[in-house]
Amino acid sequence: MLEALTYMDLEGLKTLGLDETSQKKHHDYITLFVDLVKKKIIYITEGKSNKTVVDFVSHLKEHGGDPEKITDVSSDMSPAFIKGIKENLSNSEITFDNFHIVKIINEAVDNGQKRRGKTAIWT
Repeated sequence: MLEALTYMDLEGLKTLGLDETSQKKHHDYITLFVDLVKKKIIYITEGKSNKTVVDFVSHLKEHGGDPEKITDVSSDMSPAFIKGIKENLSNSEITFDNFHIVKIINEAVDNGQKRRGKTAIWT
C-alpha cells in the first residue's frame, strides 16, 4: 500500500479528512490523511502533532496537489491538528467529526451528573 501512495496524483484534492490512531498499545501514534471524496488513504505519517500536517503538505505538493485548493478538512478537535490546518491549509474550513463531538458532550453530561450525585441519562 505504501508504494501506491508514492505514485498517486493529488492535483484535484479539495476535501480532506485526518485522524490519528495508535499503532501499538504503547501510544505510538500514526496519522492518516484521507481523500473524503474518493474515500482513499492518501498519506500516513508517524505522530499526531501539527508537524504531521506540515509533512502532509510536502507530500501533497510532491504529488501535484495545491494546499490552497483544499477547502474542507474534517478532523478531531486536537489543538495540534487545528494549528497545523490553520497554518498550512489556510483556505480550508474545519469540520469537527461527529464521533469526537458526541464523546465530549457525553463526558460533560456524565461529569455534571456525577457532581450532582445522579446517574447519567445517556450511555
